[in-house]
Amino acid sequence: MLPPFVRDDISLTEDQKKQIAELEADVKSKLTKILTAEQKTQCEKLMERGPGGPPPRGPGGRGEGPGGRGGDDGDRPPRPRRPDGEGRPQGE
Repeated sequence: MLPPFVRDDISLTEDQKKQIAELEADVKSKLTKILTAEQKTQCEKLMERGPGGPPPRGPGGRGEGPGGRGGDDGDRPPRPRRPDGEGRPQGE
């Protein structure tokens, strides 16, 4: 329900931590009754991967390719231009 970093940052009391743990156990129990076996497997795989989708690409995990910080825009479309012409690249 609440990721560990959120729990740490909001200074929960011991009682609150206990209540949240009980709530999470209850939700997990109910989900196992609702989801199909295939959905449970998919959910487990997604939970292992963590938030944010697949791991970063490129050397050092920095995503040096398209969409990363390597400066290569790959297949990214050009930015839309303002109607007044402001922000146009030099030479146009």
